Amino acid sequence: KNRQDKDSKYRLILIESRVHKLQDDLSSASIKVQWANSKHKSELDAHQSTRAKLAGMDAKIREAKEEANMIRANCQAMIDKYQNSEEIQSNALGSKLEKLEYDHEDLKKQYDMMKSKYENKCVEYDETSRKLEQVKDQLFEKEADYRRALQESKNQEDNKNKTC
Repeated sequence: KNRQDKDSKYRLILIESRVHKLQDDLSSASIKVQWANSKHKSELDAHQSTRAKLAGMDAKIREAKEEANMIRANCQAMIDKYQNSEEIQSNALGSKLEKLEYDHEDLKKQYDMMKSKYENKCVEYDETSRKLEQVKDQLFEKEADYRRALQESKNQEDNKNKTC
């Protein structure tokens, strides 16, 4: 009987240490989930900010394109009307058109850069989401292990109490 008590105490100590380890693992996994959620939120905020900037750049490009088309049409009308007598004015408008086209190209390059950043952020977001799901799965597995160990401990204590 004394040997049984020692064996039971030894098993109880093993189970308690296993429970403590599982609690530590659960706590660690919980911290990882919180960190992943925080990172996910910051990346989502950056993603939304990038999306807003991208929309603004898109609007500027459209506006510049429309303005360039209007100026091009105006220039052509003026050139037709004043081709011989107003050549200097026509040259000035052509110069303005070139500047607008240059600005348009510059805005297009900025747009392409922002679009590329946006796509990269989408990939990072997908990777972070996948990692978050993995950490959640690990957390659920650890929690299930913890619950099983706790139940085993309770069952052994119940069995011990029944035998006493």
